[in-house]
Amino acid sequence: MDQKDSNDISLSSCLSHVPSSDKFHIFLIWRGSAFSLIYQKAFETVVKFHPNAEIMLFSNELKEDWFLSLNKSGNVFVVRYNLMQLVKGRKGWNFAEKASRILNGENVKNLKVSSNHLSNFLRLFLLYTFGGLYLDTDMIVLRDLSIYKNHIGVDDKKSYICSSNIYSAKGAKNFSCLCNCLLSFEKNHPFIGKALDTFESHWSRHQGYGSGGATMLISIIKDYLDIVNVIPNYYWICNKHLNRRFSVVLKNDSIIEDVVKNCFVLHLYGAGHSSMSIDNFENKLAGRVWNSLYFD
Repeated sequence: MDQKDSNDISLSSCLSHVPSSDKFHIFLIWRGSAFSLIYQKAFETVVKFHPNAEIMLFSNELKEDWFLSLNKSGNVFVVRYNLMQLVKGRKGWNFAEKASRILNGENVKNLKVSSNHLSNFLRLFLLYTFGGLYLDTDMIVLRDLSIYKNHIGVDDKKSYICSSNIYSAKGAKNFSCLCNCLLSFEKNHPFIGKALDTFESHWSRHQGYGSGGATMLISIIKDYLDIVNVIPNYYWICNKHLNRRFSVVLKNDSIIEDVVKNCFVLHLYGAGHSSMSIDNFENKLAGRVWNSLYFD
């Protein structure tokens, strides 16, 4: 048995579906046993714009046939996974090993492991190991994202500051923050590899909600700006219209066209809360945008 066959068997023992070698991968992560309607609508847009991609929502609670009605291509999967078995012997194990011990009740230097820490880690691990696109579940997708390689969104023009260091690159000027909510990277990308190598030490030191997330990534990006494509969150996740996403707008409001034509996704910022709902959704900007994708 060669090494490749051995690795495939190893992955199949800890994943209910192993990402294919010949398809573009899209990864999402979910905790909870049910999707609310707003997340369902957002997920529909992922499928709409990526009919040939392999779309995998990693969840150990959601029913595996949850998206059966959307799965016309046979490429949509709810993936069961054992994170610790998946990572063992691979990059990032220094974090996963400690996390496993803590989750099993051991006191490891009074460190804590939250679901957010695990999600931040898993998205990086999947991108590094398989390559593809990661996005949060609360995003209305507005175009095919598979063509954007090694991209990450940043808050340019100092529109949001979360680091003492200010960077500039070809795609954006004067940014000190980024978002790990929408990431597209090729397999074994050095920036994502560095993030996995850094994860345990950053998590150990900071322990907060964002540990191992955006604040960690901004701290290491300076050495990789020549091989990472940065793009302003103004349109990457549609922060231009952040404050109006749940505002009532008329059907012919020009803001709808601006979102659909110029944004990549409309981030709803639901923070993964399974009970999220939007009253009067069809008359608000997010609803108008969603409807325009299907009915205009």
